[in-house]
Amino acid sequence: MNDEELEKLIKSNTPNTPYIECDSKRILQRCKIQRNKNNNQMFKFLLTICCCAVICFITALVAIQIVNNNANNIESISIPDTVTTIEKDAFNNCTVLESVTIPESVTEIGKGAFSNTKWMQEQQANSPFVIVNGILIDCTACQGTVDIPDTVTVIGEGACLNNVLINEVRISDSVTDIRSYAFGYCVYLEHVTLPDTLTHIGDNAFTGTRFLSRLQDENPTVMVGCSLPNGQKA
Repeated sequence: MNDEELEKLIKSNTPNTPYIECDSKRILQRCKIQRNKNNNQMFKFLLTICCCAVICFITALVAIQIVNNNANNIESISIPDTVTTIEKDAFNNCTVLESVTIPESVTEIGKGAFSNTKWMQEQQANSPFVIVNGILIDCTACQGTVDIPDTVTVIGEGACLNNVLINEVRISDSVTDIRSYAFGYCVYLEHVTLPDTLTHIGDNAFTGTRFLSRLQDENPTVMVGCSLPNGQKA
């Protein structure tokens, strides 16, 4: 039986035929060839999908880089009053950003949101306390004994991070919240006056300070409000 006859025989039999009396080896060989063709088609299909995914990923990375490069050219920004939160590092390293308008709707400003901008440098030159809507977002220029102004209600995340020039902080009664790492790694900070109005201390707010070390030596479970000075719950 030649190949043409074999093919006609296979086509002429219904799927219910339990067995075809012919050269079974040749039929199996044809089945394997067809299966290999299907496998090759599937492989090509999967390869095409993978290539498309890689191209999309690379395109996304390029787009992100373009956005980051353009961010360095921002000189002025006015944040709409629908915004309530400015995330961590939102405008960090926008080195020519000089004019910033922040509406009263903003109640959260993350660590380093305006670091390395002309705007922040100008604020620091005017006062060692950079305060926005009652949030102390930077006091890294403070030295010695620091009295937190009574216009502050929240000491922001990382507001005084790594300031090695302060040794005492007196926090006013207006403050109710000290955010994470607010005084983190202020290694020479030894004395802190905490008001009764304080209700929350964020994670690691005083980590790496002499103040925290002294408190933990005196009483490992000391509490302020409902949190330990290192942010852990009692």
